[in-house]
Amino acid sequence: MINLFNIRKLVFNLYSRLAFCLARLWCPFNRRTKNGDFCEMLILTVAFNNEQLIERQIELIKENIKDENYHYVVVDNSTNRKKRKEIKDVCYKYGIDYRAIPLVICILTKYQCAISHGAALNWFYYHVLRKMKPKRFAFIDHDIFPVKSYNLTSALGKKDFYGVRRSGDGEWYLWPGWCIFNYDKFTTKPNFEPIFTPKSFLDTGGSNYSRYYYKFDIQDIPFPIVKTWRYKKTEGLNRHCDILHGDYIQTVDESWLHLINGSNYANIPGKDDMINHVLSDISQFWDTIQTTVNAKESINKGDLFV
Repeated sequence: MINLFNIRKLVFNLYSRLAFCLARLWCPFNRRTKNGDFCEMLILTVAFNNEQLIERQIELIKENIKDENYHYVVVDNSTNRKKRKEIKDVCYKYGIDYRAIPLVICILTKYQCAISHGAALNWFYYHVLRKMKPKRFAFIDHDIFPVKSYNLTSALGKKDFYGVRRSGDGEWYLWPGWCIFNYDKFTTKPNFEPIFTPKSFLDTGGSNYSRYYYKFDIQDIPFPIVKTWRYKKTEGLNRHCDILHGDYIQTVDESWLHLINGSNYANIPGKDDMINHVLSDISQFWDTIQTTVNAKESINKGDLFV
């Protein structure tokens, strides 16, 4: 009897593998970009169809990131040409390095958001980051913001890597929405695509488990503290996936605020209004979270705060 789920896994992995090959190989001559100067810390964020998130992140990066000699770059994976222009204009307004993923890659990978995100990271790593050879580098999502003073270099310290862990059935990887690496100690041939393994599904960045993370004992590795709350501003959410993309908000290392599904690629009704509300006064929103934290010893995902 044919197992349709296994067939879907095989098709997904094939699609993921093709996206990886495309990202590594596709770099048309007229798209080749100049490499920046060497830096102690390279910070990369992948933009996707939302210029407001990028503008607010730029402002907070400039205000709160305290690393010396860091270089911040926005890599645009937007599928909307108008949004690409708006994100590019925001970057130029603030003097931020802007790199656009070739549209061919965006178009061919847009049918699966995790694969598309992985392709963007792979393209930047192989065509830009490896040539820049920063001493350290960090990947962050476009909907995560440093709301307090933070030093990525100090957070990494002498460790090979530091970041938010994702895991499944004994296999694990760092979520590429918030992770830091020592360049010289990282694998020479990473793959940030998602993958179905015989045991589980590993989302964007998961292919690096078999290339890199498997060598480390997870019990010996420190990870940042991640806390999750439910915002409860949207309505009519019943499925866990919709609640996750519609209401959940996270804090990372007690200094970063993550608005899950910031670009609303999941098309959750009311999500855009929620994002705009938070961005309009992110400091007050952060203070609200801290008040909630101080009032209780533990916070559950069902806790309400507005």
